[in-house]
Amino acid sequence: MLVEIRTSSAAATVETKGAELQSLSDVLGTEYLWDGQKEFWNRRSPTLFPVIGVVKEQTATIDGVDYPMPKHGIVRDVEFTVEAQTEDSVTLVYQACEDSLRHYPFAFALHITYSLKGAELTVGWRVDNLGDKAMPFQIGGHPAFRVPMGENEQFEDYELRFDCKEDFISLRLDGEGLLRSDVLTVARNTDTIPLRHALFDDDALMFRGLQSSAVSLQSKKTGRGVRVTFGGFPYLGIWSPSARPAPFVCIEPWYGINSKQTDTTDFLAKEGMQSLAVGERFFARYKIALL
Repeated sequence: MLVEIRTSSAAATVETKGAELQSLSDVLGTEYLWDGQKEFWNRRSPTLFPVIGVVKEQTATIDGVDYPMPKHGIVRDVEFTVEAQTEDSVTLVYQACEDSLRHYPFAFALHITYSLKGAELTVGWRVDNLGDKAMPFQIGGHPAFRVPMGENEQFEDYELRFDCKEDFISLRLDGEGLLRSDVLTVARNTDTIPLRHALFDDDALMFRGLQSSAVSLQSKKTGRGVRVTFGGFPYLGIWSPSARPAPFVCIEPWYGINSKQTDTTDFLAKEGMQSLAVGERFFARYKIALL
């Protein structure tokens, strides 16, 4: 089921399956979100939970028991329930059930809120530990944005502009999606990364511990694009498919990261793992402003 929210400046559509954002447009009807063409990538903005990326051997060992854990977790294709809705905001919830317990043996509720204010969308998460033991998890966003947006533009006309100068040192993945021991130097002492498809030849760029709290994906010709605010997130992924040049880029704020080549299947030992005490709640959010 599709749910729409809007303001006088923007509109967003959310699908209850996966609580996935389907559309984000401005008052003129210009679409900013990728449309999910299957020949490139059939998703648009999935939520990653309770893992980011892959775990070793696709197995999560928890309290001595092995559980099959899909890439990016278990909520991308489940049906959420609309918990609350206004003209400019909607909250959806998914609660642990028999299906989820086959992969992840914890009682939880995941609430996802989409809220528009002017031309800015806030994506908020609330994770509730409803069980009787501490709950390990990771959570992340995966929104994909159209590049280029203009008819007379190319992918290379866009750039990523951060709000601090950084040494952009990316973690690297092997062919199985596991973190290698070496890193990739993308750029040093700069706040700008020009886009080119070759950036993603080794899969996603993955940055740990950036000083910046926001990044703009923006046309050098028109200034059009999006600004993603991710302050507080320990990891940021930037991805576009490497198999063939694709007309979109994902900007992904993460609480967590892929497993390492040297890891075991021990779920709690995975880098970036969060832990939620019994009865506690975890809150996080990121924002997408239309430029």
